[in-house]
Amino acid sequence: MKRIVKVGPQRTPDGYFIAVAPPEAKSYLNDFSNIEVEEMGTEVIIKSRSRSTLKKIILELKSKGFYIEGHL
Repeated sequence: MKRIVKVGPQRTPDGYFIAVAPPEAKSYLNDFSNIEVEEMGTEVIIKSRSRSTLKKIILELKSKGFYIEGHL
């Protein structure tokens, strides 16, 4: 099964940049601060007010074999 991370280019109405990832991505997020992680069923929602922080997370997940769908 592919491990896909979905990313949207715009902020949400409450000011967050969002990425949706599979649950195994959560184990790679320990080194990042100023993010919120919410578990929603079979997905993990990663929220950050900083675009650069979310880009770093995306690069980390990509290096671990996740496929990135979308862009910031």
